Amino acid sequence: MFMDFHNIETPRGKPSDIDMWYITRENFLIIGEIKNEKGHFSDFQRNMNERLVNSHKGGGTVLYIEHDKDVHKGDLEVDVAKCLVREYLWGGKWVKPQKPTTVNEAFDRLCRYSRQRRFDWGDGKEGEDDETDLMQTDE
Repeated sequence: MFMDFHNIETPRGKPSDIDMWYITRENFLIIGEIKNEKGHFSDFQRNMNERLVNSHKGGGTVLYIEHDKDVHKGDLEVDVAKCLVREYLWGGKWVKPQKPTTVNEAFDRLCRYSRQRRFDWGDGKEGEDDETDLMQTDE
């Protein structure tokens, strides 16, 4: 399905969709933006998703997910679990995983992290290490 938001604009911005939305039992928010490898994750979408995560009291992240399917050539289904995370928002910064990481692997790590940590991200002091590549941990 194709959605075109180009004709809906106001002086304050334009609407956008959210491809993936998940909240863990511990109230940690995971938002995913899924694009074809030829697609573009616009600054507008990044900012919108960052604002949603930053305003969520339970902490959270945004995953930029890429797939190689082409609906114009008849591909109808994308197995998101097997797609690669190209970037993710962590500690207020966009980070590229150091090794290929599937969405399934990222979810496993993020859910485990949310169970082990206490989140108080309002002041940016507790529950995270800005230098950590979360997708590298094998806890």
